[in-house]
Amino acid sequence: MSPRSTCDRLRDILDAVDKATAFGQRDRDSMATAAALYELIVIGEAVNALPEDAIAEDPAVPRSAIVGMRNLAAHEYHRVNAAFVWGTVDGDLPPLRKAVTAELTSRGC
Repeated sequence: MSPRSTCDRLRDILDAVDKATAFGQRDRDSMATAAALYELIVIGEAVNALPEDAIAEDPAVPRSAIVGMRNLAAHEYHRVNAAFVWGTVDGDLPPLRKAVTAELTSRGC
């Protein structure tokens, strides 16, 4: 398996942001919440795998908080609830989407 490029990882983040946001626009039942939570985990994994210079200067991308949220969701899942998921989707993903889109453009991806 070949390693994923920075552009691939950025596109993974953008795709996961779009999916999580779309779930919330349709419904916020337990299935949509679980699906959105999965996308938050994908985002955390992809951010963790980015090189340090990717989106490093953007305050909309608090890398340690994003990775920490992924770790919380994966390892301390009993502490995660629907309000946590939808608060993250509504409040944190729009600025993340903007930052990742700008990074994709600046890298010529």
